[in-house]
Amino acid sequence: MARRSAVPQAADLIFVDDLEVWVIRKNVKNVRVHVTSPDGCVEVTAPQHISTAKIEELIRSKRIWIIRNQEEIADSPMARAEYASKKEIEQWRIIVKALTPSLV
Repeated sequence: MARRSAVPQAADLIFVDDLEVWVIRKNVKNVRVHVTSPDGCVEVTAPQHISTAKIEELIRSKRIWIIRNQEEIADSPMARAEYASKKEIEQWRIIVKALTPSLV
């Protein structure tokens, strides 16, 4: 099943050092930084009046947090399942079936 992109079409792409950051400007009070699953995309929701320079400064200050979250997402079972082969999926089903008690 193909996943829809989590990034809305009204977003602007900026690059902060080597990070791709999607900036979504809305009528909000605070800036929010979010690392999306399963691809580890960085999204920033920001008020209309915040400058791109301020957003870049925030991303640089949160760089370690962003990278740590991207690594956690990449290592998550959900990310591994996203790219699993049919053989791996079948093996997982066998294990789950064997470990799950009968309901009847």
